[in-house]
Amino acid sequence: MKIKYTDHFAASLDRIISYWQNQLKLSPKKIDEFTFYIDKKIRLLKDFPRLGQDVTDLYGFKKQTFRILIGNSYGIFYRLDQANNQIFIGAIFGTAEMKVKF
Repeated sequence: MKIKYTDHFAASLDRIISYWQNQLKLSPKKIDEFTFYIDKKIRLLKDFPRLGQDVTDLYGFKKQTFRILIGNSYGIFYRLDQANNQIFIGAIFGTAEMKVKF
């Protein structure tokens, strides 16, 4: 399946990286390591699209939606488009935030 990143994913990742840089004062090396881990986790979905937990009913989505966890602090929602062989990656969020956008 082909991975498609939504605008919400890009904006949320930028916001998180800014927080890591400005508030947590993480080094560029640490930020690179974490973004590499995020990318690695997302790339797994190409071969295992149902790797994440189905959270459709849990969060009241109308379309089937899955969630993968990134460590203990972050999660990413995604949806499958079987007809077009695509995976749409939604926003990355802190697990305490729970702001869902597609």
